[in-house]
Amino acid sequence: MQLPIFDDLVEEQLKVYEYTPAQSMLVVGPPGSGKTSMAIWRARVMVSPDLNLNVALITKNRLLSAVAGQLARENNNAGIETATMHSFVARDYSRRIGGMIPSVARFKYDWEQIFSDYEKAEIEPILDNLIIDEGQNLPIQFFHWAKRYGAKHLSVFADEHQTTENDGISIRELQHVGFRKVFPLLVNHRNTKNIATLVGCFHSDRKIPQASPKRGLGAPPSLLEVDTWEEFADLVAARFKNRREAIGVIVHFVSEVNAMQTLLKARLPETRVDAYTNKTRKGEELAIEMRVPGVTIISGESAIGLEFDALYLQDLSRSLPIVDPLQQRRLYMLCARAREMLFLVNGPTKLSKVQLESLPSPPILER
Repeated sequence: MQLPIFDDLVEEQLKVYEYTPAQSMLVVGPPGSGKTSMAIWRARVMVSPDLNLNVALITKNRLLSAVAGQLARENNNAGIETATMHSFVARDYSRRIGGMIPSVARFKYDWEQIFSDYEKAEIEPILDNLIIDEGQNLPIQFFHWAKRYGAKHLSVFADEHQTTENDGISIRELQHVGFRKVFPLLVNHRNTKNIATLVGCFHSDRKIPQASPKRGLGAPPSLLEVDTWEEFADLVAARFKNRREAIGVIVHFVSEVNAMQTLLKARLPETRVDAYTNKTRKGEELAIEMRVPGVTIISGESAIGLEFDALYLQDLSRSLPIVDPLQQRRLYMLCARAREMLFLVNGPTKLSKVQLESLPSPPILER
């Protein structure tokens, strides 16, 4: 992932960049339209010496938070607080209310009790602006909390097509929270045209149209068949040795993430081979430099907001055949992580005939 320089920002992005920090805004756009980049640019402007505002950048998971923090600090820029929604709200509660944040289950906050506690304590916002990336996967209660107690103004970046959580929210729901100013981003700066065509096969007809790809045609996505994890690792290692690019490998289970890391480290001993799951110890994600050539292995849940030069997507089975919108949105989001080349991986456990038939046919997907 690279943060675009100011001169590379297009008109629709400049409108986001130039919008006053003294107002809330909602920025909507498909994968590759630059939502995360513009969230970081907006944060950098606000903490600049000219404005010197108190802001924080909220992301979906710890890995995306770490990457956003790395991008925000480039070019000797001042540090910007980045955090996940859960850690940010929990810290704020501990600091301003005291004690552990009320929860009904792990990562499920008791928002009714939280609102009651803040109301009794007569809490007022401290931050000037709270910038929220990938907002579609956060609970609606968080936005009500953020608007009332988190910050004077909110800058929210979202795409309801990428809602991969059952409790995710729509653009309409965000507008009902009070976001009246909506900025659309409609240009795809990430995917080649061939990758964008495949991604479009999983696009659902909702409020945001599919972005128009800005980049060239590129190679068509390809379906690879592997019989073993060792064979899979051989393919990834060979690609890296030939291309030396930032490669992403997306599998389903934590055990598969760890197994692929072991296999690839053995094949690429002098190469960065990182792995991240929700089991990764807190703080270890800060050492993952995804923009450096190498391999990053993750599960599908950790992929939101990220991008790779080449992507091997093995986490397919649970989304095929598509029988509900959540599966469709998951495939839409996952396939859109690829910049130059996309490989869909069939194996080591093979997809069924019905699952294979539900994937796009040639020439969209080479087989």
